[in-house]
Amino acid sequence: MEDTQPLPKQEKFLLPLALLFAATLYWTVVPKLVHDWWDDPNFSHGFLVPLFSAWLIWERRAELRAFASKRTLLPGIFLVLLGVAMLIVGKAGGEYFTMRSSLVFVIGGLFWIVFGGEGFRLCLFPLVFLFFMVPIPYILYDAIAFPLKMIASWFGEHSLSLVGVPVFREGNIMFLPNLQLEVADACSGIRSLMSLMALATAAAYFMSLGVARGGVLFLSAIPISIVTNSLRIFVTGVLSYKYGQKAAEGFFHEFSGWVVFLSGAFLVFGFGLVLRTLGPKPEEASPK
Repeated sequence: MEDTQPLPKQEKFLLPLALLFAATLYWTVVPKLVHDWWDDPNFSHGFLVPLFSAWLIWERRAELRAFASKRTLLPGIFLVLLGVAMLIVGKAGGEYFTMRSSLVFVIGGLFWIVFGGEGFRLCLFPLVFLFFMVPIPYILYDAIAFPLKMIASWFGEHSLSLVGVPVFREGNIMFLPNLQLEVADACSGIRSLMSLMALATAAAYFMSLGVARGGVLFLSAIPISIVTNSLRIFVTGVLSYKYGQKAAEGFFHEFSGWVVFLSGAFLVFGFGLVLRTLGPKPEEASPK
């Protein structure tokens, strides 16, 4: 039976105070972060990340009640001070990634203060998973998107040539007899890559793959994203050659994006199941 014993009176005030402290520090940072999730489709998965982490923590609420009375403050205070220092440095340099990443450290530190080291370790995965809600710096984004565009363009050129579609490529632009197709950042696969990496991490956790196999599954999101997105470019090129520019725009373009992501998600889960069979199986839960 689940432990529903209420927290002691002093514990009831500690969590609201911690939340108030975090809200005071980040009242200008979080709204801009949410705006980026809404405005930039590359990071729209950010809405789901904190909800997913909160759900995982909520599932452990019974154990956390027991750990709350075994607090060790010093490590938690260190994490909070580290986060605050990152926030100050980020604000001084106008660097959003540092400011937003500091939020995870502050949350982790406050979590340690409220629930102790055992509670922190119990919820380490959902706390670390929060880093997926932080958009990567655009200098890193461009460094990733550029080679992805080149790979996707190269694949598109050669695959279209194999099926008899006349095509000439110059950089990330493919010239067909009746039109030209540009493989832009949005078509490079980086959008699905960000989401698939988060999905692969969650799948590795639920499948109990461990660090090694979980790392393999995480990295598998890269080739999976490249392959599925390259196939999207190939299909777009064939349809555009046969039916004109409109086939590469509008509904098909949006719909194919969802197909690419769902195909990638299916491949991630499938590969995760394969990895699960290759290593030691998770221990069976002992009967209660």
